[in-house]
Amino acid sequence: MIRKQTVMERKSGTILIELNFFFMTLLIVCGVGINCGQMIFRNVPRVLADIELHQAARYTQNILKRELSYNVASIRLSKGFNNRDQLVCWKTHKNVKLNWYVYSKMLYRKTIKGMQVGVNPFSCPETQIIGFSTERLASDRLKLLVTMQEKRSGLTRTFPWIFRLSNGTVDNS
Repeated sequence: MIRKQTVMERKSGTILIELNFFFMTLLIVCGVGINCGQMIFRNVPRVLADIELHQAARYTQNILKRELSYNVASIRLSKGFNNRDQLVCWKTHKNVKLNWYVYSKMLYRKTIKGMQVGVNPFSCPETQIIGFSTERLASDRLKLLVTMQEKRSGLTRTFPWIFRLSNGTVDNS
């Protein structure tokens, strides 16, 4: 005699299959989540180094913009120690001369006022300046190409800056 199966008996076998599909789906979703999490944690130091480089570049650019655009009467582009580019500036104040140059991977400003001389660093200590080149674009425009490197990660970025001199002129040496 053929026994008729009830509805409850037929569903009991599909619950096990549904649980297997649920756990396989859960395993795949967790694997994808863990993989994404690892990628994020792996890239966090690089993102932080990039942020630090951009902050250091913005700091350096703002100082140079304030000094070169507003406080300088004349800029001469010249070569300094080891044939490196430097800026020789004469301020709008009388008898004040500024030299902007890179030495030991730091940007320095040398101020000469009469017989007094002062040297100040103008770079963040966590970053290094590995490239500094100058170019005259017009009589009142100057282009600086600064390459910075973050010390810990070695990440390098090049920043092109164009300054317009409000009170001065740019001369080639």
